[in-house]
This record gives sequence, structure tokens and C-alpha cells, in this order.
Amino acid sequence: MVEAFGLGAEQHGEDAMRARFELSATRLLRGMFRVGLFDDPYLDADHSRSVVGCPEFVAAGLQAQTDSIVHLKGDAAPVAKGAKVWLPRRRIAGHKGFFRQPVPPAEVDALDLAVAGDYVTLVDSPDEADVAVVAMNSPMSDPYVDEKFRPLSLQYRPYHAETAREQSLAGDRAYRGVQSVVANEADLDNLEAAREAMGDRPVVAVVKLDSPVVMTEVEPLADALFVHYGVSTKALLDVLTGAATAGGRLPASMPADMVTIEAHHEDVFDDYTPYTDTVGNTYRTGFGLGHA
Repeated sequence: MVEAFGLGAEQHGEDAMRARFELSATRLLRGMFRVGLFDDPYLDADHSRSVVGCPEFVAAGLQAQTDSIVHLKGDAAPVAKGAKVWLPRRRIAGHKGFFRQPVPPAEVDALDLAVAGDYVTLVDSPDEADVAVVAMNSPMSDPYVDEKFRPLSLQYRPYHAETAREQSLAGDRAYRGVQSVVANEADLDNLEAAREAMGDRPVVAVVKLDSPVVMTEVEPLADALFVHYGVSTKALLDVLTGAATAGGRLPASMPADMVTIEAHHEDVFDDYTPYTDTVGNTYRTGFGLGHA
């Protein structure tokens, strides 16, 4: 911005550029003032204490969270209260963040263990478990790897974009024939390991959606499947143990594969083929077993 100001001042004079920058600043700030961010900067402490974190509002917030969770497959309450649960940790490879900053590799708890411990008995291995709960995130694709544009994939395993258009609409972002890179492919590793280790004992998959997911890799491995959009561990465990009901519906279809994603029109909503699961349910917009 400083460089732009300098270039403009050379062409139009400093007074003209200052006036133009102040006009832009006024436009930006006007929106903030219109929503009341600065109209009354002083808080009434007693009033704040009466509303922030009050039981009524906390309960309403928790209800909104459980209402947003979508039940896609299996038992609506697949985890018994107090059951022995194996909850594998998540492993995320190093990748670039939203602002292209480097994010180092990490191994993290899948849920808040202190909260989960109020509902179930957490065990260290699947051999000890009554049920496995595998918490996942939708695939975290990185479109810029090794200075090359790569496909944004909705699946965990490597995706080769053989059916992508040859010429990108953006002009310089074609990726036909290129392979995707997904930072959290290990989420699917966890689910596969749980399925193999648990045998006939139930496996529950819980997927946080930042985008739709090709469920072909996920659903067949899970006895019960839920998706959400970022809720608390308490809300999840309330649903999984039957203390609350998952009341959500899918806001967009889960695609059958990446081929249908490549074929769809970017300016047309929901025009790709939705995934149909192993028990016959189709994960199209509006689906949720609580509303089937």
C-alpha cells in the first residue's frame, strides 16, 4: 500500500493520493460503524456478567450445535455411556496455511479428552475397546506444491486429475494429469486401521466438513457415520451417546467421485452425482437420517 501511494503521488500529486486513500478508508470504516462496533465502546459490567455464559444461552448454543450434526448412517446413538472407546490421534503433514505461511507437521488429539472422559472410558489400544471413534476432517488439499498448481481434492488418497479440463478458466491454473496433495491423508489411515483392528466391534466415523467429501473411501469402513461443521466435543458426545439427537441435514451433496466434480458446472449448484452408500441412502442436499 505504501508503494502504491508513492507511485500514485508521483503521477497525481501527494494531495490527490491522500484524498483518494482517505476516501477508501472512509468506505471501509463506514461498514464497521454501521454495525455498532464503535458507537458505544463502554460496557456495563453487571449486564455483561448476566448474559455472557449464562446457563440459558449456553444451553441454547449447545442445542444449536447438536441440531447441526448430520447423522448419515448406522445407529443414532452408537456409543454406550461409559463404554471403552479407542480414539486414535490425528496426524497432519506439514502444509501451507491460508496466508501461505508454513504449517509444521503435527500430531493432535482428535477430540477434547477431558470432556470425552466425562462420557466414556478412553483406552490406549483397539484391543481394549468396545467401540472405536475416528474423528476426521475433510481432505486438506494444498493447490500450490513445488511451485505447481495442483487439484483441490475431495478425497484422501492421491487423486490424479485425468478428466479435468485442459485449459483453466483462470488461464494459468490448469492441472490435468497432475496429482493432488492432501495434508491429512492419515485421517483415512486411522479409519482403515480401526476397521481392521476392531473386527466385528463397531467403528464410528465423525467427519468435520470444510468441504464436501467423496465418501467412497469413508462410509464402507464405518458402522455409523456422522458429519458436522465444527462443534464442541460435548455436542458430539451428547449425540453419540444418545443424550441428544443429531438434527442436521446436508447443505450440499457428497459427491460420488472426483470425476463428477470435474464435470460439474462451477456456476450451477449441486449438479454433480451424489454418493449412494452401502445401505442404499443417497447423500444429496437435505439428507439426514433424523429427517429421512
